[in-house]
Amino acid sequence: MQHALQDIVDSIAGHIPLPVSLTDPDLNSLVFGPHDERAIDQVRRQSLLTRTTEPWVKEWFFSYGIAVATGPVRVPSHRERAAVSRVVLPVRHGERVCGYLCFLDPSETFDLADLGAIGQDVSEIGRLLHERGEQQRSDATVLNDLLHGNETSRAAAAIVLHDKGFLPQDWVVTAIVLRSRTHRGDARGRLLDSALSQLPAGHPRLIEPGSATVLVPTRARDAHRTVRLAHDIGTRAGPATGFSVGIGDPHIDLSSAYLSQLQARRAAWGAAACPRFHGVAAWSELGHLRALTLLSAAALAEAVDPRITALLGADDGTIRATLHAYFDLGADATEAAAALTIHRGTLYYRLRKAESLTGLVLSDSNDRIAAQASLDALRLLEADA
Repeated sequence: MQHALQDIVDSIAGHIPLPVSLTDPDLNSLVFGPHDERAIDQVRRQSLLTRTTEPWVKEWFFSYGIAVATGPVRVPSHRERAAVSRVVLPVRHGERVCGYLCFLDPSETFDLADLGAIGQDVSEIGRLLHERGEQQRSDATVLNDLLHGNETSRAAAAIVLHDKGFLPQDWVVTAIVLRSRTHRGDARGRLLDSALSQLPAGHPRLIEPGSATVLVPTRARDAHRTVRLAHDIGTRAGPATGFSVGIGDPHIDLSSAYLSQLQARRAAWGAAACPRFHGVAAWSELGHLRALTLLSAAALAEAVDPRITALLGADDGTIRATLHAYFDLGADATEAAAALTIHRGTLYYRLRKAESLTGLVLSDSNDRIAAQASLDALRLLEADA
């Protein structure tokens, strides 16, 4: 369907001499025609790069009544934001607005009557977007049953997906979860959708409050490709956006995909908490964090050793950061000092200070495990705040 939409928009671009973008009803870019980099403003540039729209842009557009308009609407320039004028054409299927065609018109000289020449194309876009919406709603219901339903619902959903040819015999399914804690509401949903917008066909996804799940079918021998896809998703989401990505174990039984999702959720939590994962972690590589992510927030707080709690009140963050680096690098003093860009003698001084402040003996394996587990429990709590 994406290719069909692109073909129609390219056809429209051949008839209308203005840069055009097709958006969904929330003004997030779906496909677009040719654009001259020198002729677009920052609003369009961001839309093309991220496929999302900032709240003020939505407010600007909708204030001119595009949501209820039955024909093209001219949206004047926004001088304070250096945004040029647009012509916005609602794309409808019946009474429902399915999207918008947004044309840049910086000179404000385009004759709106010329849009009559693309009426048939606009109707076809409306039909395709309506079908796309209906399919997404249907798929979301099936995936919700598969991942969150009871045993009966999961089995029924698995049959539906099998009938659609989703998981061939002897293939495995792996869940990838994209998780966000720094965005709220519409902004988070748009960014999740944007990060997943370029996934290949055959990768069902379910967007929920705060997270999105992608189910990836592969041959058992090709399961490593899922890891590469997860890193691609993480790259599109952007390391600075507050997203983390988790990968579950592969499962051959589609009705067990919910287990892979649970693992992926916990792995994404671990990836958000621990910098050593660089935002992407697999359940299979969490190590001792696997046990910690199985705990509730209350149980995690209870699991923190009182000696580490005492450290928090006596430290400006330097000792804690030193311990994190030391433990994350396998208690290798040389590597930890290099990571912190300090002399190894400074590292030893800080470790002795940590022992003095807490009463821990870091050469004792039990104390070392207690300290590392407690610090990572705190990381998880902070990542889930």
